[in-house]
Amino acid sequence: PSSSPSWGEGDELGARFPLRVLLDCLEVTTTSTDPRRAQVAEALLESGDTDPELEAVGRLVDLVTDLCGSGPLLLAVDDLHWADEASALVWHRLVRLTRRLPLLLVGTCRPVLHREDLERVRDAVLGSGGEVLTLDPLPDEVLVELVTRRLAAAPSAELRRLLDQAAGNPSYALSALEDLLGRDLVRVRTGVAELVGEDDDRPWSSDALPSDRLDFLSGDALEVLRAGSLFGTGFAVGDVAVVVGRPVSELVGSVQEAMAAGVLVESGAEFAFRHPLVRHALYEGMLPPVRAALHRQAAESLAGSGAPAVLVARHVAAAAPVVDAWSAGWVADNVREVMLADQDLAMTLVGSAADGPSLTEAQRDRLTSWMAWLKFWQGKRPESEARAVLARTGDPHLAAEMRCVLAMLHLGEGRVEAAAGTLRVAVEDEDTPEPCRTRQEALLADVHRSGFADLEAAEWYAHDAISRAEQSVDGFSMSHSLRVLWQISTVRRDHAEALGQVDLALTMIGDPQDVHEIRPVLLQDRAFTLQNLDRLDEAGQALRAARARARKGPSAAFLRAWTAVHEFWTGRWDDALTDLGHAADVVNHHGMQGHGPALLVPGLAALVEAHRDRLDAAREHLMTVDGQPMTLVADQEHADFLLAARAFVAECGGAGVTEVFGHLEPLLVDQPGRLTLRHQWMPNAVRTAVCAGATALAERAYRVCADEAARERVPARAFAAEARCRGLLHGDPEPLRTAVARYRMVGRPVELAEALEDLAVVLAGNGAADEAAIACGEAVAGYSALGAVRDVRRAEERLARHLVR
Repeated sequence: PSSSPSWGEGDELGARFPLRVLLDCLEVTTTSTDPRRAQVAEALLESGDTDPELEAVGRLVDLVTDLCGSGPLLLAVDDLHWADEASALVWHRLVRLTRRLPLLLVGTCRPVLHREDLERVRDAVLGSGGEVLTLDPLPDEVLVELVTRRLAAAPSAELRRLLDQAAGNPSYALSALEDLLGRDLVRVRTGVAELVGEDDDRPWSSDALPSDRLDFLSGDALEVLRAGSLFGTGFAVGDVAVVVGRPVSELVGSVQEAMAAGVLVESGAEFAFRHPLVRHALYEGMLPPVRAALHRQAAESLAGSGAPAVLVARHVAAAAPVVDAWSAGWVADNVREVMLADQDLAMTLVGSAADGPSLTEAQRDRLTSWMAWLKFWQGKRPESEARAVLARTGDPHLAAEMRCVLAMLHLGEGRVEAAAGTLRVAVEDEDTPEPCRTRQEALLADVHRSGFADLEAAEWYAHDAISRAEQSVDGFSMSHSLRVLWQISTVRRDHAEALGQVDLALTMIGDPQDVHEIRPVLLQDRAFTLQNLDRLDEAGQALRAARARARKGPSAAFLRAWTAVHEFWTGRWDDALTDLGHAADVVNHHGMQGHGPALLVPGLAALVEAHRDRLDAAREHLMTVDGQPMTLVADQEHADFLLAARAFVAECGGAGVTEVFGHLEPLLVDQPGRLTLRHQWMPNAVRTAVCAGATALAERAYRVCADEAARERVPARAFAAEARCRGLLHGDPEPLRTAVARYRMVGRPVELAEALEDLAVVLAGNGAADEAAIACGEAVAGYSALGAVRDVRRAEERLARHLVR
């Protein structure tokens, strides 16, 4: 018969008393009912040996040997890393006894490096045939079960994501959970435990992970970890060395100790906290003033070592709201580099530093001008900042920059004359320095194209700005002016010339850092032209390159929207909806709904949902811009998807052809100087009118498409769209076959399915039922691949009228 198992647990306090953990485990006390245990306890108290610890070790080993004579014995000790050296020696000797005694030893220990005695215990376990197990993180499903038992409810997805920061450590996860429960941040509703409260971004308190969980580490290791916590969940050892003022070589041992203990893991060329909660405990365990002072010290040390500006900036921002003279001066001198990496961080820094009392007037003006640009790029109205700089500064370059901001604000508000007037003053002023004058003339060319729709004036200003830019070697102005010429060529539907102009603009950008993000814009323009030339693979490459270069914020969101347009026409509708969702989040965050490129987002999303017969979802998208006036040129040039979606949703809802065409009306009238591709919507408009017997409306839509095709210098999209319209209008299958062949060759699955449907209907009307059935079958297969349920139903209904299945 086996004796009862004996359990013990090490702790930091017990480590100060020799053999305490094993005495507790074996229940060795003078009051024990077991005479063997009581005798050992009394003997230890009366020991007069010159080395009482060694005598005690021997007595405990003898006691275990004696106990095993009565039957198998199980000894289990948790947290052996807290055990004193004498206890470790006893455990080492007992390991050897397991070879000949009915003795099972179970011990748990953190993988600490600085305990050679525990390393000897591990070696002895392996040498005697025992097992040393390394525990992996607890699987997600097991951790969920553990939390569910504690709460008597299943954790919500949000709570699970929060507890994931424990990285599979059940002790850490339960500590964090108790922290949340203690602050009443968890509520159980209908069997689900949910997070509540408004502190979702930083839900942990400083007690989420008790600080004593790390006390087994050496002081040097803790110093490195605290310094590392200033950098977030990951850090480079070189950066920590700069902050603590020690060479990297002195930190190697501490880092190895933390890795062996499972606190740190390698993350590429850096190290990361294995459990984010550990970083949180270290970081939040510092008093806020101390933490801010350490960030401030880190910022100056890193700046002095030549660290990247964005890394220094994060520490300057973390040291706020107090911004001293050094911090304010550093921000004024380095905001450009920070902005290139992180606009939001730059905005935070400029906002905290701009009012600093220690700034010089020149520094203040520079910071205010950057605030104006940052606000403008984020869709805000920085008119007050721009005018403040203009009123104070003696720097002609800053003044010119702020006039550009004001001109673009005026243009965005539809105040075209004010925009042009602001720029003409500078362009005609002989005191305006280069390249400021050239850049303002390039913008003036843009105003004439997009504001006045005056292509001739825009072309003249653009060419004049290019001549100036060549003389001053100003690549930025050259690229901006070439972009205006690209717009003009696109309006004239000379896409081959437009491609040459945008490619030249991309080669002429003089600023490799591209502060104004003109390179992603030019790459987006290139993609637009390649789409118009039916070079779709190249268009996709250009969009991917643009997204790789774009920074966060509205510009990146609009790139997602343009990518979604490409995904729509190339048949990747699920990807399009995903990109539109991301774009909508940014647009809503910056309050830019209903204007310019933002109109693409609800329009395209509604169009996809309507094609998939989810009309309620489509209408919800359209409601977000209901009643929005589209008076600005930027609105009109980006509203075609929205107009097409409104028309299609109305048609799906049973509206008459007059109402459907009412939604399309802005696309049916001439739009001189506009970039809008009206031809891409005309084939479906002709189809709707022909089905309703509205010949006059069908002919009107055809004329729009024919006009665009006539202006297309290289036959491509408008050419195929015109063929579709003509075949539908006249019931002629040959133009439709031409369109089908074109779409099949260039890879346009959406338009291919639509053209096949139209071809099938015309063939059926001409008595070619078998050929019609084949074309309809391919159309339905194409629609099905897209999930276009509404189009499948329409195609089958149209063919059924001709008794074709």
